[in-house]
Amino acid sequence: MVTDQPSKYPAVSLAYFYGSQVGGAVHAESDLDLALVTSDAHDIDYGEIYSHLLRIITGYNLDLRLITVNDPSVLFLFRVIRDNQCIYKRSEKERVEFETTVLRKLYDSLYIRSIYHKYLEKHIKGGTYAR
Repeated sequence: MVTDQPSKYPAVSLAYFYGSQVGGAVHAESDLDLALVTSDAHDIDYGEIYSHLLRIITGYNLDLRLITVNDPSVLFLFRVIRDNQCIYKRSEKERVEFETTVLRKLYDSLYIRSIYHKYLEKHIKGGTYAR
């Protein structure tokens, strides 16, 4: 359920569940993946928010990630938004801006990643990878 209730942590603009719990690939050792979106991860006391969430979310191992739109892994950011499990949004505008920026960055990098994968495959098949 998406909530737009004011956050105890004003630096957090969005929160997403992602991963195996959301994707339906749950197994005995599955954790609960939660990503909090902020404009600057240094604005948040990770330990404080993690402890707070552990009091609320019980019965799961919690894997908490603090992310920004400038996270170096656009594939990770896409994984977070792909499952569409936004559980907190400060505003709809911020959610849309974040998700469209992630998608734009993903599509902008497709061509260069396809070239990288082509050369990677060539070197693996040729036995020259990591030599």
